[in-house]
Amino acid sequence: MEISRATDSTQALGLGARTSSQTPMEELGQDAFLKLMLTQIKAQDPMNPMDGGDFLSQLAEFSTVSGIEKLNSNFASLAASLSSSQAIQASQLVGRSVLISGGEIEYDPEMGMQTAVDLPDTVPDLTVNLYDASGELVRSMEMGQQGPGLVDIAWDGLDDSGETLPAGRYRFEATGSVEGRLEQFESLGQWTVEGASIGAGTTEPLLLLQGGSVIALGEVREIR
Repeated sequence: MEISRATDSTQALGLGARTSSQTPMEELGQDAFLKLMLTQIKAQDPMNPMDGGDFLSQLAEFSTVSGIEKLNSNFASLAASLSSSQAIQASQLVGRSVLISGGEIEYDPEMGMQTAVDLPDTVPDLTVNLYDASGELVRSMEMGQQGPGLVDIAWDGLDDSGETLPAGRYRFEATGSVEGRLEQFESLGQWTVEGASIGAGTTEPLLLLQGGSVIALGEVREIR
């Protein structure tokens, strides 16, 4: 008796045998799904009603699938929008100078060198040491009390003996006293952006720096 009533009710909703013009069950809309659930409840045996957990499980399954599809669609739209915005931002950086973490610089005598150190607090005795590509210390600069925040460091291209150093890649480190302890601070190298592109397999633009280095847009700490 229960089977007959359930079959009649299902057919009344147009959910019986499929014809070529009917919508597949996997494409069932929210309204039809709720109608089907209501019909199932009405047709159940009063002496053996549907378990509440089963009902909630079916409803949650539909809601989860529908919600995930909508969420995926929204994320796809957001990702496309962010990618386009970042690509425009990256292209506007060509020819500009940026600060990136690491302390490496590409020195050009005609352009000079301007870089920075990030100090978490006031440092009474900041010292900046400059090393050449072989790791040899070529210049030590006493900066005195500095900070907090970003402190610009300018280098005149000379070593400790006053000799002019050639163009090339150098690395600098910054140290100083904090509460009586000698600590090393984050050094930021300044680079000129020579190009920008969208990297393969990623939505984040890449920046081509002077000297051939490549970084992601997100690695830029400051634009100058």
